[in-house]
Amino acid sequence: MNSKLSFSGLLLLPVSLFAANAENTLAMLGSEAMYLDDMPVIISATRLSQPLNESPVATTVIDRQMIDASGAQSIPDILRLVPGFTVGYLNGNSPVATYHGQSDRLSKRIQLVIDGRSVYLPTQAGVSWSDLIISIDDIERLEVIRGPNASTYGNNAFQSVVSITTKHASEERGHYIKGSTGAHDTADAIYRFSGQSDNLDYRVSMGTKNNTGTDLLNDSTETDYLSYRLDYQIDLSTQLYYSGGIQDSLYGDVLETVSDMDNEVEVTTAFQHLRLEHHLDDGNSFSMQYYYNYTKSFSSELVTTISLSDFGPPLTNIDDFDVYDTYDLESERHDLELAYYFNPGESLRLVTGGSIRKDKVIADNVFHPNTDNSLFLYRYFAHGEYSVNNNFLINAGLTYEKNDISGSDLAPRLAFIYHLTDQHTFRLSGSKATRTPTIFDENGYVAIQQQLTQDGGQPLNNPLLETILDGDILIDPFIYASGDVDSEKITSYELGWMIQLLDSKLIFDIKLFSDETDKLISKIDYVGDVPTENIDDLFGPGYAGEGAKDSINAAKTETHGFEISSDYQINNTWRLYAYYSYIEIKAEIISDLTDSDINPDRQNTIIGRLEESVPKHSYGAMLMKQWENNLSTGLSVYHVGDMDWLDQTHNRYDPTQSFTDRSAEEYTRVDLVVRKSHKTSGGEVDFSLILQNLGGTHFDYTRTNFTDASQQTVNIPGSEQDRRGYFELAFKFN
Repeated sequence: MNSKLSFSGLLLLPVSLFAANAENTLAMLGSEAMYLDDMPVIISATRLSQPLNESPVATTVIDRQMIDASGAQSIPDILRLVPGFTVGYLNGNSPVATYHGQSDRLSKRIQLVIDGRSVYLPTQAGVSWSDLIISIDDIERLEVIRGPNASTYGNNAFQSVVSITTKHASEERGHYIKGSTGAHDTADAIYRFSGQSDNLDYRVSMGTKNNTGTDLLNDSTETDYLSYRLDYQIDLSTQLYYSGGIQDSLYGDVLETVSDMDNEVEVTTAFQHLRLEHHLDDGNSFSMQYYYNYTKSFSSELVTTISLSDFGPPLTNIDDFDVYDTYDLESERHDLELAYYFNPGESLRLVTGGSIRKDKVIADNVFHPNTDNSLFLYRYFAHGEYSVNNNFLINAGLTYEKNDISGSDLAPRLAFIYHLTDQHTFRLSGSKATRTPTIFDENGYVAIQQQLTQDGGQPLNNPLLETILDGDILIDPFIYASGDVDSEKITSYELGWMIQLLDSKLIFDIKLFSDETDKLISKIDYVGDVPTENIDDLFGPGYAGEGAKDSINAAKTETHGFEISSDYQINNTWRLYAYYSYIEIKAEIISDLTDSDINPDRQNTIIGRLEESVPKHSYGAMLMKQWENNLSTGLSVYHVGDMDWLDQTHNRYDPTQSFTDRSAEEYTRVDLVVRKSHKTSGGEVDFSLILQNLGGTHFDYTRTNFTDASQQTVNIPGSEQDRRGYFELAFKFN
């Protein structure tokens, strides 16, 4: 690692109070009763605990058994088990996950929540799945909301919400050590200690992840992290939850163009999270929660050397200069929330509250001059569930938000849940959600700004050139945001049918959906002359590097389809989980844009990429078996149809260049996991063998492209997902 930060410094980042996102969350976290009912109880869909078949939106629960049987090496790998999700690896250290496509490497339209704390980068508007400061071993389960859920989580809960619940600190007390080795020089290690002191339960986890990435790229990973969690029972009615962590990483960067050079990205992330929950004597409760997220990333790469003197007078004596592609980004998020849970009547449950959030972004040469690098967001929410009778529920929610960029947004949801019989439950729901533009969408400005010198470093003394440039600084913008960007919007309708058969040992979940998005933000060529640009004054309008990219609300989509999943507990030792997803999508440019706003070629590219960003067919299955002598196995199969990621594919207006398409290919992935536990006098020893991609190699995000259509010479290599094996050895002792 280039640097090892002092853990003690960042672990003392500001703390204050912030709220729970679910009714009686602390009391439920880690409670086995929550998971042992015939129908799992979820807490993520509405902030109110409810059986899975009474959720107003399709929800997939991935429990600890499924996580272990998957052999997942990253959290996106776990999401392969969710119908409608697509997972890929931009490179060996950059996993990506999306629901119903329409995504690039940043998962912009998914909300990720860990124990009620939103993890979303204000700098890049997305999720950095490699920098979550969480060990898969510490996860209790995932609840994946398959659809918009802004009425519960606010902005950016646009297409889906992934809610991760970590284990209560009281679980698995003692010491836990695990080492992993395997493909691509993998060398991972975890140490965890959990203990108790009076009414305080605590857990401390630390680990390291190291590998050389994939075969074709310089995409290595070196990561060290430390996290902790404390659960304190203040009295019979008051609980306190506190967690924090820090991670320091060094990643090999991906090759984007043939001119790229190998370089490294340094990333530091940290968080603090505090939640207080109090139960009142009348049965109601309230919660307060605060969290702080911090991220800093740095990378710098020599792009090219510019020799202006080659162009002749008036540039003859101008010194050469180097152009670097440098990203020095720092962000902070403070979020404070209050929530109140109450029951006005026997048939009505309500939760209401509000929050305030501040995002701050610090970056050089990224924003327009004098840009306010802080973004404030204010939110009020209310959600209720009314039982008309034993068989009929009405669920309604509303979130009102106001932010400094796009103004005010409303996100409502209304759902009807009807239990036809004990075995059949139907759900009809409609909801709206928004995705707030980022500071970069509104005020992005990236440019070469080079002070020119001459004759080996002397100040510029060229009146003609200084008149053309209006000074001695050459300015060539690459990104120039024109501003006035609105929030992206989605309207979603779904019809659900949940079936419980064989004494609830077999559960089917069927979802039919229709989603309409509007005002999707896209990059286009800036229309007109960039106000700050002067290089075009020097070389004229025909200059090849002229122009910049702008962010505008450019497109809308219609997405339809259905998803079906089944979970069959065949007997005490066999379990089968399977799913299938069918999706169709149609995209178009929004009606108030004309050819003068976006040229027809760019329109075709935006439409084409959106329409090809979703696999029409995908399916998966996992067979889990508990054998004698503490031996267990998991066999998984995942199939993803043809699709493209938005940022890794070719321009549709030049079909002769289709060989430059670097996006994913159709593939079938087969994984096998074998685990063996052995009890000892002092604890337990676990052996695990994990085999991945047994079906063969494939590219699920970035594939190799070539210099010409014959595909004989590699232009840029891809992120190959080859056959891999890992061996894990773990010890548990008191």
